[in-house]
Amino acid sequence: MRLLYYYRGLPELTQAVHIGATVDALRDLGHEVETFFPVALSGAGARSPSRVARALGSARRCLPRFVWDMLRLSADRQTARRLRRQVANSLPDALYERYVVLGSRCSKIAAEFEIPHIVEVNETARLIADTLSSATAQRAFEIEDRVLAQATKVIAVSGVLRDHLVSIGVEPQRVEVMHNGIIANDFRPGPSRRKEARARLGIDGHFAVGCLQAWHGTSGLYSSMLSLLEQLVKELPAYIPTAVLVMIGGGAASKEVRARLSRAAGRSGQVLFTGSVPHLEIPALLAAMDVGLVVHHSDFTSPLKVFEYMASGAVCVACDRPNLREMIEEDETGVFFPPGDVHALLAALSAMADDPERRLRIARAGRDTVLENHTWESNARRIVELIAEVRKQ
Repeated sequence: MRLLYYYRGLPELTQAVHIGATVDALRDLGHEVETFFPVALSGAGARSPSRVARALGSARRCLPRFVWDMLRLSADRQTARRLRRQVANSLPDALYERYVVLGSRCSKIAAEFEIPHIVEVNETARLIADTLSSATAQRAFEIEDRVLAQATKVIAVSGVLRDHLVSIGVEPQRVEVMHNGIIANDFRPGPSRRKEARARLGIDGHFAVGCLQAWHGTSGLYSSMLSLLEQLVKELPAYIPTAVLVMIGGGAASKEVRARLSRAAGRSGQVLFTGSVPHLEIPALLAAMDVGLVVHHSDFTSPLKVFEYMASGAVCVACDRPNLREMIEEDETGVFFPPGDVHALLAALSAMADDPERRLRIARAGRDTVLENHTWESNARRIVELIAEVRKQ
């Protein structure tokens, strides 16, 4: 099967991982996959987005919203000409688009060439309306409604997002839920790898609590996460004297995060910072962890870190949100705590530290679940099945 994968957005590192892993998995299954990315993706070994992506990201933060939105609409028109030429030359069996708000041209080109159009949705204009200018929000909604109405199939990255899509008019039978995943061969937890990773971090003898998070700011959702982590490191020594919080990740606000958490920890030394880490090195670092934290997350997403914690053999301790309930079964493949409740979080961590047998049972079940249900290979197989189904119709 010949496919064309299209993405016109600004790829952050996690987006680049998702896109690159999906394309690689499709190719590994023997399919021919062309790509069309106006802004180049960063490789899995990169510590930050590409130079162009960083420059455009800076422009997005500095420019007035209306100006930025107009530039996005212009970019959609400009890239459409190149995309149409590529489609005309290759005549793929299907177009696979990772949807971007204010983008409509891929949908029109698919209709022109009568090619199945699979649209993967990670967010909608209505869900991020507060980031749009008041002058373009309604236009974004109208564009989005047309794209979703014309799509052959729509892939939602969570059940919560699927329900939202249905609520705005997408027929339920056209929506497929497909969570994010992992590359199974990258995650090979075992005693030797764990020992090596813990020695590298200098945490032998510690109960390791991993927190994989890129810090792009300290307001909004980031503020809630940071406040909870500040309370956590203040009280952690009293609950688990051997615990260490390992903060994995960088981002524009990482220096401020490091300063605030270091102040909160005081002299306890129970917080460690790795800084920005290439995604290729994440599995080796997570092998050192006893648990992995998800302290807060958007309700409609499918966080990569959940599957990466579980695949690495760490117990995922997550805030209790509907989308995370889709990925984790309480006390079977992970543990929940009420969002924002630091004492409930501390109790959950203490329970894991005090009961190694339970922790090992949950960790094994979590890993088995991810390897069975949440790999990029299994996602790629389902994408191919969807395309084959619609081509028969």
